[in-house]
Amino acid sequence: MLRRNFLSGLCAIAAVQGIGERTSAQEGASVPIALPSTSLGGSLIRIAEPLGLFQKQGLVPKFTVMESANIASTAIISRSTPAAISGTSELLFAHLRGQELVIIANTFSGFGATLVLSKQVAGRIGIDSSAPVPDRLKALNGLMIASPSATSDYTFSFRGAARAVGADVRFTFLDQTTMAAALQSGAIDGYVASAPNWVPPVLSGVGIIWLSGPKSDLPSNFMPRSSSSLQMRRDTAVGNPELARKLAAVHADLVRAIDERPDDVKTAILKFWPNLSPPALDLIYSSEGASWKAKALMPDDIAHDIEFLKSTGAKLDGVEKINLESLIVR
Repeated sequence: MLRRNFLSGLCAIAAVQGIGERTSAQEGASVPIALPSTSLGGSLIRIAEPLGLFQKQGLVPKFTVMESANIASTAIISRSTPAAISGTSELLFAHLRGQELVIIANTFSGFGATLVLSKQVAGRIGIDSSAPVPDRLKALNGLMIASPSATSDYTFSFRGAARAVGADVRFTFLDQTTMAAALQSGAIDGYVASAPNWVPPVLSGVGIIWLSGPKSDLPSNFMPRSSSSLQMRRDTAVGNPELARKLAAVHADLVRAIDERPDDVKTAILKFWPNLSPPALDLIYSSEGASWKAKALMPDDIAHDIEFLKSTGAKLDGVEKINLESLIVR
């Protein structure tokens, strides 16, 4: 599965290559940006375009959706794109392989993943979705749960929290857009995704919300302080500080718009997620809007996420040698 996803990702990366660095003078500079998924948490930055925030900085974004944050990071490392949305874990693993990535802006504070379980499976295991969290985690023992990738914070969080209560989850890795269909067909017992990808089976009655990251169902030591951030290669950011500054400014303006222009933001969201019903959009906005207004990351936040990753069994040998302050562009 991982090999298939990686090869598919290479095809997507190839599609990014060859995009011109500039369009017309009237349009501004063309900037390829790799996205880890079509989820709201992973690709919310797209709505900055219809809101006019990229245009304000003289930029024309060219988005390419990858199959995971891991593949989005690969796009930066290979210089196929100057910027991408990815996770802290991907950034750290890249550093440990000698590939220096840096954070331009924090794009999602807290943990944006929701675990949806098949209603049929939930009925079979005999545990109610309102049961205490430890009981719901224990009930995942032996179940096949899909997650975006082996290096995703989603995988580390739920695997770690389940292991802490003695449960062993069987993970498989899928593009978030294919997870609902896999649940419907019975190929998996549940999946971990962010909005809006967890919504369809819940609305249709096929699945139920089992554990919610945005509602802090998991213990804090099993949740990252940042689920995604806008990242660049260090040498790209150093070589083009103006681009890094402009991208950070786009995100800062988006954070303000979420507070000051909620109706415009919802209209922009519907341009990319037109199938969201008004009630679904209002629910997502109210439950995750605070996370979209992500605060700037500090070294202490990254230190917390390192300890979180270690607690879930992630191999981070040598991470103590990384200067955490140097990971953040200010």
